[in-house]
Amino acid sequence: MLRKEYILLGSLALLLVLVLSNACLGQEFTIDFPDAKTVATIPDAETVVDFDVKQETPVVTVKIDEVSYKFSIDTGTNYSLISRSLARALKLKFYKLEYPADYYLSISGEHQYVTLPTLTLGSAQIRAVHCLVVDDDTFRKSGIAARGALGGDILHYFTLLLDYEHHHATFWRPADALAVNMKDVGFTTPINVPFTDRYHNYGCIVYFDLYQDTNHVVVGAYIDTGASLTVFPLDIIDVLKPTPVLDKGKGMQTADGVIRLYECKVAKMQMGEFTFENPTIYFPQDRTNHAIQSVGMDLLSHFDIFIDYGKHMLVLQPIMPKTTHAK
Repeated sequence: MLRKEYILLGSLALLLVLVLSNACLGQEFTIDFPDAKTVATIPDAETVVDFDVKQETPVVTVKIDEVSYKFSIDTGTNYSLISRSLARALKLKFYKLEYPADYYLSISGEHQYVTLPTLTLGSAQIRAVHCLVVDDDTFRKSGIAARGALGGDILHYFTLLLDYEHHHATFWRPADALAVNMKDVGFTTPINVPFTDRYHNYGCIVYFDLYQDTNHVVVGAYIDTGASLTVFPLDIIDVLKPTPVLDKGKGMQTADGVIRLYECKVAKMQMGEFTFENPTIYFPQDRTNHAIQSVGMDLLSHFDIFIDYGKHMLVLQPIMPKTTHAK
């Protein structure tokens, strides 16, 4: 059996692509926000927020200066995002984004960030929220009706449950989440999948086994609620040799425009104890898009999702057994 392991380091969501240069693979990538430290105040053991689903990405209501705005929940980006028009409407000061010279940060428009004095999510308040500024077209072309995105820098303060069956997002204080009985939140057949954030501060990187005939590839990718499609680097095609779907492929909107994708089928994709039979996965047609690797909502929407950032544990509850099933 032909087997090759890939350790992949990038693809921070559909809305934003932080592309690491070839020279920096394996190094830690962080952004230093020097003006204020983010502080979360979480008065209740848990807070429940309804969400809408746009392009299968959860979108919640947050408050900034007592005014409500729509922000997506994006587990695939380390840092929260805000549209340029909203940042200007809020009269926020724009700061130049400082990052090491050996990194290439690919963001539509100028490289800037702003600091929200306070963002309210349910009963929780997060002060000094640093948001990377992206052009409005990034949100509009993605089909996600949001003015910003909550990234891992905010989400990691909580233990998070995304209930796609009832469109509820529950945010627990991490200490209180320890007492949560998974059966009480509807996880009757939970699938536990450990994740790592070894390359980035707040990302959820999970390792998958892909099988096609006698070929076997181990690949790491982001659990990405901000991405509509599951995308792996083109180099995997050479080893795995998946079955192509005979059409013109698809396009995926990123901060740098539309990336054309090959659409393929593989025999089996295993995530922990769960097996996807004959799933569709995508590959960039251009090999220069090497940093795009994420498991998107085309596969994740089959589950309710529980993310424990403190324990580095992803727990999944299948909600569509007719199309995917565990072995």
